[in-house]
Amino acid sequence: MLRTALPLSNLVEYTGLSGARYLPGKPAHGRPYNRERVQCATSGLEQFILKDISEREFDQFRENILPQLASTECPHLRLPCDSIIDDAGRRILVYRPATDDFLSLVKKKQLPEGKRARGRATKRILKAVLRGIAELHGRDVVHMDIRPDKIHFDCPPDSAPTIQSIQLANLESALYLPPGRRSFRGKFLGHPSWRSPEAILGAEINKPADMYSFGTLCIWAHISQDASIFAADTIPLHDGDDPWATHAVVRLQRQIGYFGDEKGMAGLIRYVGEERQGTCAFLRRLWVERSIDAGGLDWGKGDGGGRRGRSFGSW
Repeated sequence: MLRTALPLSNLVEYTGLSGARYLPGKPAHGRPYNRERVQCATSGLEQFILKDISEREFDQFRENILPQLASTECPHLRLPCDSIIDDAGRRILVYRPATDDFLSLVKKKQLPEGKRARGRATKRILKAVLRGIAELHGRDVVHMDIRPDKIHFDCPPDSAPTIQSIQLANLESALYLPPGRRSFRGKFLGHPSWRSPEAILGAEINKPADMYSFGTLCIWAHISQDASIFAADTIPLHDGDDPWATHAVVRLQRQIGYFGDEKGMAGLIRYVGEERQGTCAFLRRLWVERSIDAGGLDWGKGDGGGRRGRSFGSW
């Protein structure tokens, strides 16, 4: 569970494990820093960002993730430049500031104008993200939260981002697969709108979960940049509905409707495990209910702005 940071007083100076001193200031409002536990800070004339995380996250990151990435030269991974453990036991990661993220860049319409120029800029961003994912996977690290607001970069005013500045952020929530362990089970990680089918079902999670999220990111970037096709605000709720369960079911319906084929469904059922009879029966029912024509079923249609479940190839 995420915890809210105590206010950082601008009268208190923090010393990082590197020996550098940081004077915290006001909360870092606005993207890509939109949580109360993220603060601006200065050290001399330089600007920094302080991110307060839980002790469990901090220890897991320093013990499992950082050692795997210590020798990386990949410019597309956003790593902290320092860390702090204060007298009260709070754990804080120190980052150099970024000016923006992919989600806000799209919302503010700061990508280049024109279809070709916009396409080239989008491809540069996606290639950088893919290189970052490849670097993580090559070191047996699974990000587990690939989505637009986790892609940070410096974006000068009235300018498209440069490929050198694009970085995949939020690595403190990543998971390391040690030798002999190839997956995690039952961890509901990442944002629900970008989760893979196996992540929604609480099944074994491995590197392919990142690739699924990256695939939906590509679709969002090139087709529907207004919202994820699995976003909660596109799923209508009725009186008495359990929001979490309803959203999970509709997302699975849409995933099957957009991307499913017979071979893939059989593989998903095997992956979930035949011993989970209720889950497998539910998946088989979703497959049977899936429309065989291009129009598909109106899964989630209504005032909530649902999207039709249809073959992605028919878009």
